[in-house]
Amino acid sequence: MDDTIQAARGQAFGPVTRNRVFRDQMTAGAICLWMPRLHAASAVELKRAGFAEARDGKTTPPLGLFDRARVKLWLEAMARQFQGVRTWMP
Repeated sequence: MDDTIQAARGQAFGPVTRNRVFRDQMTAGAICLWMPRLHAASAVELKRAGFAEARDGKTTPPLGLFDRARVKLWLEAMARQFQGVRTWMP
């Protein structure tokens, strides 16, 4: 993993990953799944849109072409990232 990504995660999630309960769960066999970063997150949030709506240009006004592409790539990355645990999710 890229050192920059590792450092950013450590800074953002350090209080959680250093927590004794989290560490105990990891030691007991839990797995930690990291979501890929969504670079268009603020654009989606401003629209108060679902991810499929944002990807498909069904917001008013629609997200720009690049942000829609970013959401599409993120959804594909999410599907790959969570493929091994898909049956755990509702």
